[in-house]
Amino acid sequence: MSPKASLEAAASNGNGNGKADGAHPRPLGAVIADTPVMRELQSFVADIEDLVTATTSMSAEDLARAKAKLASRMASAQQSAKDAGTAVDQYTHTNPWKAVGMGAAAGTLIGLVFGALLARRA
Repeated sequence: MSPKASLEAAASNGNGNGKADGAHPRPLGAVIADTPVMRELQSFVADIEDLVTATTSMSAEDLARAKAKLASRMASAQQSAKDAGTAVDQYTHTNPWKAVGMGAAAGTLIGLVFGALLARRA
């Protein structure tokens, strides 16, 4: 399944109309959290945590195998990130005004947070 198709499938919540309940689209955070890229990232982080806890009792051979496994996982994660970037690029070209709206909303939210933080300092 292509990254764009998996993102669209996650957004549609399986009913095929792009709406989570037939009336409202799923929030972007819910769509992103339910993608193969996020599952890959969570798995990668879990592998690193396991490696960190196990390195104290590993032999040189075990460390070499762990390094090879980690390199393989990093390559897989990099490919997933590239696929996600491609999907985002395709989405923004297909829906430019939605992308502008999301950017404006994110900018407004960041501005409000920084404004509140600066107001607390004064």
